Amino acid sequence: MDFFNELMIKVIEETSDGFLILNPKKEIIFFNEVFLRMMGLRSIDIFSQEKELLRTIRIEDGKDKKLTI
Repeated sequence: MDFFNELMIKVIEETSDGFLILNPKKEIIFFNEVFLRMMGLRSIDIFSQEKELLRTIRIEDGKDKKLTI
């Protein structure tokens, strides 16, 4: 991983905002602890409940939406 990517991950981890990052296939590839607290989840829940979570926050197949919680 290059310096810029490492820096961006550190910034996202340290911010007071919740972050959820998806790849182009709408699969979760990154989230921070703030997002977990906002959603009342544990990190293990993210991947085991991925489809339900994405539906809850209105990210479904082919539909890009920005959600502010």
